[in-house]
Amino acid sequence: MRFDDTEKAEEILQTLKYATKDNPQIEFLEQEICSVKEQIEEGVRGASFEKSPGLLSSNSDTVNNTDNPMQIYPNPGNPDITISFKVKEESRVELKVINLLGREVRTIVNEKKAPGTYTVKWDGITNLNSPAPSGIYICRLRIGKKIYTKKASLVK
Repeated sequence: MRFDDTEKAEEILQTLKYATKDNPQIEFLEQEICSVKEQIEEGVRGASFEKSPGLLSSNSDTVNNTDNPMQIYPNPGNPDITISFKVKEESRVELKVINLLGREVRTIVNEKKAPGTYTVKWDGITNLNSPAPSGIYICRLRIGKKIYTKKASLVK
């Protein structure tokens, strides 16, 4: 689904809010729509949403899997997963683990990073400090305005 103007994005957001009151996924979707809206307002044309399993992510710049700076190992992971990523220039970096319903499970990184390669571990613990169940998760890496995703399996 492509959004060519901010009015269309706002209209869809309002429809979603009304149709799914008190749904935690709406906050996530609202953030994504606002991100695309900002990109459109800044003149980035062709901003779009791509549907992944249970997850919407904005792609202001087309990113091929071969360009993905994120590596996940072991995959499946037991009891934890190591995630490495490269930052080419100083940027705001956000790395989140999201379940297939689009709900944030864990924020691993949320800070400005200098150029370099970084390695972090997800120990299978949620933001609420409880163990995440076995299953498939999406690791979502945002470096500046670019967003990369990879599937990760957690097996316990």
